[in-house]
Amino acid sequence: MKIPSTIAAIFAFAIIAFAEKEVPSEFERLKVSHEHKIKKINDEYYLELLDLKSKCAKRGDLESANFIASVLEEMDRESVKPAEVYSEGVTLVSNNFKL
Repeated sequence: MKIPSTIAAIFAFAIIAFAEKEVPSEFERLKVSHEHKIKKINDEYYLELLDLKSKCAKRGDLESANFIASVLEEMDRESVKPAEVYSEGVTLVSNNFKL
C-alpha cells in the first residue's frame, strides 16, 4: 500500500509544480501583450500630437503649439516617444506653458 500512496504523492507534487509554472508564463504572455498594446496607443498618440503641433504652428496658433510641445517634451522625458521619431525632436517656441 505504500507504493500507490507514494506514486500518488509524486503525481500530486508534479501537478502542483506544473500549475505553478503555467501561471507565470500565462501572466507573462498577458503582460507582454498589454505592454505592446499600450506602446502602440502611445506611439499613435505621440505622432498625432506632432502633427497637431505642426498644424497649430502653421496657422499661427503658437500658444497651442507651445502647449503641445510641452506635452511632447514630457513624453520624451518618460521615454514614451516612438522609435521612428527619435531623430525628429521637438522644438518649443517659448517656455510659457507647463503641464
